Amino acid sequence: MFRKNDPYSCSRSSILVQGSDTEIGNLFTEYRVSSYDDVQVSGEASIKKAKSRKFLLHCTQRISFYNSNGTILQVDENDKTNAYENYPALFQAFFSIDAPGGIDAQVVEYSPKTVNTQIQSSGTNTTSAGETSGSSQNSTVGSSTSETNSYSASISAGFTEMNDSASINREHSSSFSSEKSQTVGSEASRSKSNDISDSASMSIKDWGAYAYVDPHANSPKWIFGQEYPWDAIVCNKTDGTHNDKNPNQLRILLPYSMASRLYDSHSLYPPSQLSLFGSDFVMKAVWLISIDDGTSEEITIDNTIFYYTASHALADNAVAVYRDQFPVQLKVKGSDSSKTTIHLSILALDPIGMENKLAVIGFIPKNFVILPQQSDGNNPPIAFKTISQTNTLLIQDTTQYPEKCDIGAGFCAAETVLSANLTKVCQSLAMTLYFKVVDTSNDYALLIKHWKKPGTGVRLTIVVNEDTANSIVKYVDSEEAEGGENNVLRIDLRYQNFSSIDYSDFLQLGLNAIHITIEAIESDFSICCYEIRALSIEKV
Repeated sequence: MFRKNDPYSCSRSSILVQGSDTEIGNLFTEYRVSSYDDVQVSGEASIKKAKSRKFLLHCTQRISFYNSNGTILQVDENDKTNAYENYPALFQAFFSIDAPGGIDAQVVEYSPKTVNTQIQSSGTNTTSAGETSGSSQNSTVGSSTSETNSYSASISAGFTEMNDSASINREHSSSFSSEKSQTVGSEASRSKSNDISDSASMSIKDWGAYAYVDPHANSPKWIFGQEYPWDAIVCNKTDGTHNDKNPNQLRILLPYSMASRLYDSHSLYPPSQLSLFGSDFVMKAVWLISIDDGTSEEITIDNTIFYYTASHALADNAVAVYRDQFPVQLKVKGSDSSKTTIHLSILALDPIGMENKLAVIGFIPKNFVILPQQSDGNNPPIAFKTISQTNTLLIQDTTQYPEKCDIGAGFCAAETVLSANLTKVCQSLAMTLYFKVVDTSNDYALLIKHWKKPGTGVRLTIVVNEDTANSIVKYVDSEEAEGGENNVLRIDLRYQNFSSIDYSDFLQLGLNAIHITIEAIESDFSICCYEIRALSIEKV
């Protein structure tokens, strides 16, 4: 069982430490990427699209603070509490993206916005593909007849002398009714839907949240701080007195209205409940990221947190309030940074079979994200990258090229094929396929339509999910339109017929990778060229 968003997500859970080893909370981050097809039209100029790919990056950050100095409050007539020390009072949280040149990131949404009493943040993303058809027929046939006959008679008599009277009254009524009806109806309907949603929420009592977008870094920033019983954000004026128990804290001058909430000449009162015990804070942001073709698609997200503590205590029959003069930048336990690096294209891949999407790539030059280029003798080859139009399959050149290659070594793309040229210096080439599978019931196979050019044949070493102990070796010694099966090689990645000797299952839930190494069959060769027309991962 997994969430629908998981194939597109990367999450990290860490312990936050103050200083060298003081654990004060937890940090949970989740990053979700979806491929974005920009079909907006401004006019005739929109016919020519920019050579760039776009993604939506959804970031969620949950920060949980724990105050180890918090105590369970009990009713006690002998309570002599005279200080509350080093409780969380204020912190700043930043989202920032560290990306190479050629990447443009724009903030399109963030939450929470500025609120100062209670905040609820939630997000829902829904995609739906549906079809509904129905038919209904209704007919009514009927006849009705009714007949009514009635009569009445009344007789009365009176006697004046006897002051007496008599009357007779009689009524008769008869009714006959006949009714007949018939109703015939039929209805048929069909629907299909696919929903993806997520949400995150929090509530803040006596704290405030203030958000803004830094135009220089193009990233949202938040300030969270206690506002009751005293305001840690507004109150910054100090008399310069240091806290004897914490030299980093300076005494804050409070107005009488706030000071009276902390001490009433009888008892010293604690800070807000969130400051006393700790709480969770959730922040969300969405970026629209545009990447020029040929640019690395790895980006780094940094979650920076600056943390302030405060204290208040009795001093000379009055309350003294202290707050950190300088914040402490929180760190992740076991690491020097809270940075996370993600690969946009891999995270954004759609699973095979979702909405009946196929995973097929035909090697046409215009479909390459990075077009391959062979070595010219002075420069190494340019590694290619291509993604299927259904966004389900990513293939990239993963060859470890030597610093100095022969002329013509490497991959090149013709109108309908991808050619791999092997040379004496560059005797092997490699490419890696990435795709996602989210079921354990369907069988899958790798299909390659390929052939060799005149000369020696090639040996393919296929490794699925880095399982080198069960690598698959295939030989290609037929030219185009020669050999059996129309130059198509099929390898079962999952075949669950338990009665067959071909039973196999190389796949795993989530991301899968197939590494293909291309080598010449003969060790001493003068010509070795291998061509691929199409490659696919298919349900069988």
